[in-house]
Amino acid sequence: MQWIAFFLVFLLYSCSKTQYNVRVKAPINENFAGIITKCVPRADIEKAITNEGLSYRVLSEKDNLFEIYGSNENDLKELFANINKKAKFVKNKFIRSRTKVDDLNVSQFMYGPWSLSDLYDDFHHLKQINKDMIPKKFNGKGVTIAILDTGIAMAHVDLSGQIKVNDKEVSKNGKDDDQNGYIDDYQGWDFVNWDNSPQDDHGHGTHVAGIAAGKIAGVAPGAKILPVKVMNADGSGDIGTIVAGIRYSIDQGANIINLSLGSTFIIPHELIQLINEVTRAADKDVLFVAASGNGGGDQVGDCNEDEHHYPSDIENENVISVASINEFDELSTFSNYGPVSVDLAAPGDSVDGGILSTSFGNGIEFDAYERMRGTSMATPIVAGAAAILKQHGQNLKVNELIQLILENVDKTDELMPLLKSGGKLNLSKAFFNQD
Repeated sequence: MQWIAFFLVFLLYSCSKTQYNVRVKAPINENFAGIITKCVPRADIEKAITNEGLSYRVLSEKDNLFEIYGSNENDLKELFANINKKAKFVKNKFIRSRTKVDDLNVSQFMYGPWSLSDLYDDFHHLKQINKDMIPKKFNGKGVTIAILDTGIAMAHVDLSGQIKVNDKEVSKNGKDDDQNGYIDDYQGWDFVNWDNSPQDDHGHGTHVAGIAAGKIAGVAPGAKILPVKVMNADGSGDIGTIVAGIRYSIDQGANIINLSLGSTFIIPHELIQLINEVTRAADKDVLFVAASGNGGGDQVGDCNEDEHHYPSDIENENVISVASINEFDELSTFSNYGPVSVDLAAPGDSVDGGILSTSFGNGIEFDAYERMRGTSMATPIVAGAAAILKQHGQNLKVNELIQLILENVDKTDELMPLLKSGGKLNLSKAFFNQD
């Protein structure tokens, strides 16, 4: 599903150091209009908006990134011109770009508690990438993977000890202890509801997190997970929220950002914003692992050279795009591909119904597992593998890490004409060729 509304994000560089906390839920289909202003006191902005009965939300307190909605461009132009003549306006309205999680059907629930020996045979994806050949001490320890998704069921037995803690923040004291603009962000942030509880209300993010770094199902069980909720209960979101989530992840020290989401429709203005944040991440040596997409409504994979899919098609050197294969190393019928735009494949499918991982379940059970299929599932497998390789080669730069992964894939006759690397992830080959 793709939601559409008019909008324009505006960036406010405030001359005031005063901090205001505005908490408004992410709108779904409201009309948007925005203004770019410089050195306009934030108190004046807030007063004017309040007096007009308008709503807005803060996408980033630290960077002063806002959205206004419930009005139109002409009215806002007049309103802000009365405040400060330095207000600058973008001339055109834009279509609000919506994106969605890249998963397909859920096949079944399994309930635990389970041990690794009970379920290991069901984790065929770990065998497919030769995870069992890696020395156990190399498990992603010291690496943080930000999961930008629908949130995470943080009480799940397979995830509860895996969440990255912000040790600069005192939990639940109602203060912004580290002065980063987010009150009590002790374990991530919810950019949809604008609070410090990035709990899953969909299921997708929980499943993705378990694949990347769950204690049992995870590729890198020693890595830490940073939960960043940017998608709502319907599994959809918007670029502004994702951009804010990326900024937050970078500032929280994430080494890898997992994006099991995407869209073929992003307006140029917003794409520039997204690329700018990815570039900023490159300067911080942060790796992006992004799903290549699951085709259109027919669930048949498309070539991303014919119709671009973002963020996976961003050409920055710190982005790696992931397609899906089944347990027979065949490209999944739903998976997007591209000999220029899609880098490699990883397991995201099976005849059993997909990849087995942690489940949100009914929101009450915290030992549930389920199977899901999609490029969303293949993506955290690569993210987890990257965490292990980064732990092993701590001095690796992000471009070197990507090169290591792509130069050590298992090439197949089917994948060679479809993917840039021509093959599927082989963790052990990359690991042992790292020395």
